[in-house]
Amino acid sequence: MGWRNQETRLALQRKGGDREWWEQFLSDVANGESLKELCHAELLTVGEVLRWVGEDEDRQKEFDRALKVAAEVKVLEALEIADDDEVEVARAKLRIDTRYRQAAKWSPARYGERSVMEHTGRVEMISITGALAEAQRRVERGRVVDMEDAEVVPRAGLSIAKRIEVDDERVPVSGSAEEMEYLEGGEI
Repeated sequence: MGWRNQETRLALQRKGGDREWWEQFLSDVANGESLKELCHAELLTVGEVLRWVGEDEDRQKEFDRALKVAAEVKVLEALEIADDDEVEVARAKLRIDTRYRQAAKWSPARYGERSVMEHTGRVEMISITGALAEAQRRVERGRVVDMEDAEVVPRAGLSIAKRIEVDDERVPVSGSAEEMEYLEGGEI
């Protein structure tokens, strides 16, 4: 998606290059002025301005700071509306909710919804080295018995079944051809 026209882009670059204009624009945003109205006064669209802001990291950071200040302004406005005894309750509630939603978007860390997860019950810690040592002991007790009896298991296609002896008991095992090759080496 391109710029509406090159003239608009050049106008933004000229205005943006004027530090005084940019600081006034940021001040207006921070004071809670409507971005749409500010852009309309400059004969720009909100989309064009936001795109221009996003093209420069420093400009984006300054704009984000202005929005955080604007969030504080919106919360203060909401408090003023809530304290006004002469307003219609339903309309006041809508205006307050709208300002809080704006504040949550502009400053999510401060006004956004937070999710808190709480764990109940016990947490059991296990030693991974202990579990590995136990697994190694179990492997060392087993040894391969009759590798000649290897057969392809029809339903698996690639799996091979073998019998190994673990603690003087013959146990069937299956695995890939590579795993069975490993067993043939006498190691498990």
